[in-house]
Amino acid sequence: MTNLLERTEFEKSLRLQPTEPPQQRWFPRERSLLRDIPKIFHFIWVSPNLDTTNQSNLDVGILSNIQTCLDKHPDWAYRIWTDDMVRREYPVLSVQLLDYGIPAVISDVLRFNILASYGGIYMDTDFICFRSLEPLLEKQTCTAFAGSEDAYVDNEFNLVSVALIASIPGHFILERAASYAVNAARKSGKPNEKTGPFFLAKMIRKYNTTSECIYVINKKAFYDCNYEVREECDGRIEDYTNDNEIYAMHLWYASWHSYMN
Repeated sequence: MTNLLERTEFEKSLRLQPTEPPQQRWFPRERSLLRDIPKIFHFIWVSPNLDTTNQSNLDVGILSNIQTCLDKHPDWAYRIWTDDMVRREYPVLSVQLLDYGIPAVISDVLRFNILASYGGIYMDTDFICFRSLEPLLEKQTCTAFAGSEDAYVDNEFNLVSVALIASIPGHFILERAASYAVNAARKSGKPNEKTGPFFLAKMIRKYNTTSECIYVINKKAFYDCNYEVREECDGRIEDYTNDNEIYAMHLWYASWHSYMN
């Protein structure tokens, strides 16, 4: 295990290049319009109590997953949001997060707030990338996108995953999701219903008529290997590497499942 507070040399060996502090927002060099999705990845790795004295660990496998995406995006910046960083950048919100106690819910609330504040692409740490996501940024008419999953929701699209979301800073729907999720997180129920895919699907269904829409991408782009067959995902990597319609794959580590009930 590589401790987050002691992994500098390991990061160098993986050629990880941290970006500037979040308040120095990083935008594409060739375009500076606020309507553009910034070329920055956000990853979250926090503990239930945001305990900076007992910092969570990122193992080599997680860092290797992240590296596959950085390799496909060599000019992109990235942030790994850890306990101490969340407390520093979101001092008021971090106090509220302590009431939740469930990593999945804490992470959901954080990702909505981070994207609303800084924009970019939020991605779970159990993703691996097969190709650059930049074509998806360039061809969408909406200012945000997420991927659909297989599970059914009573609307025009499938369940909308929160494992990978891209948006401009200040996106209308993400700002409302960030605000509503703080209260939704206190309700009873499972994380995927309170603040996860069901929650995001409801937000999109309610607000997607606005000019700042969220485009829901076909599940093949990110979730062709779905949760029900997750044990088979590793065996599909070689096939997916050669499929231009598949940009990344969710490995469904789901370390938060033990907290769901």
